[in-house]
Amino acid sequence: MIEIDHEVSRRITKFSLIGFAILFFLSPVQPLLCTTLMGLAAIVPILLGPNPLRILGLLAFAVAGYMFWPEYQESKKVPTRNAVRLVLERAQKMQDPVTQFVKANRRLPAQGALDLKSDREIVGDGQADYEILPGGAVAVHLKFAPLTGLSVRWEPRLSGGVPAQAPASQPVAPLGAAEAPPNVSPAAQPPQAAKARPAPQLRLAWVCISDDIAQSYLPKECRNSENLRKAQQLQK
Repeated sequence: MIEIDHEVSRRITKFSLIGFAILFFLSPVQPLLCTTLMGLAAIVPILLGPNPLRILGLLAFAVAGYMFWPEYQESKKVPTRNAVRLVLERAQKMQDPVTQFVKANRRLPAQGALDLKSDREIVGDGQADYEILPGGAVAVHLKFAPLTGLSVRWEPRLSGGVPAQAPASQPVAPLGAAEAPPNVSPAAQPPQAAKARPAPQLRLAWVCISDDIAQSYLPKECRNSENLRKAQQLQK
């Protein structure tokens, strides 16, 4: 242990423990960086003391190590997660035919043969193969470790009402028919034919779904409840 003036060491130790507490509350923002600095701050009371604060420093170091290890394991997955994000961005180019089909037909492609392209057309690059599935989903088959052979897909989700039906043509009033006098209130006049309502606007959204990739390897836009449920089933 380092032996310096008792009062100086006590002050340095207290400041380091205060810094540890501040970093602890900041750790949700930058987990890996803050937990690393927490461990360094906890070493100061271990080296300088006094003995009661050395014990507190050991406890603080244990807490920092407990928080650091899972964040370190998670950080090793960042390159793989970035690679998944990039191939998903490339797959978005294959969403255009599905979008055009929905605009023209106001529905998703049927689960049978597609009118867009061949049923199982696969386009590949060095990182993944891309495939338009029946129903309009865009599948991405990964070709890089540690996710080789696994897949993720963009699934189209359509929301909105059905197209409004055109109203029946109204009969033409005979010539010479009496019009409602101007002094009659609108409530007393015969009901007018309902105006044609515009077709409800359809909204097409794309959801990222994977059946076999752990949640920690998926980018932020894919971390949804459905993928979390599938990942939990894989762990059982």
